[in-house]
Amino acid sequence: MSLTYDKLVSTFAFFLLLMADHEKSSNILFEMVEERNQQSSLQEEEDFDDIREFVLDIVEIISVMDPEYSERMARKYYDLVTGLK
Repeated sequence: MSLTYDKLVSTFAFFLLLMADHEKSSNILFEMVEERNQQSSLQEEEDFDDIREFVLDIVEIISVMDPEYSERMARKYYDLVTGLK
């Protein structure tokens, strides 16, 4: 069985949902984006777009499965982005 992009995204989304901790889930996504952002240069803009798209695909699945959890994650993620933690 090969691991496709869709399987990876859905598996990651389900993992975050099963954690049942919107703060930890938001932190994981935030750290993924920040890690890629820190490693990126202007030539690697496409790599950053890939991780951003990956995160958005994960969030889309979570939004369908549990809209309230997704909303709490979004609020926490916003706090992390704006430095409010």
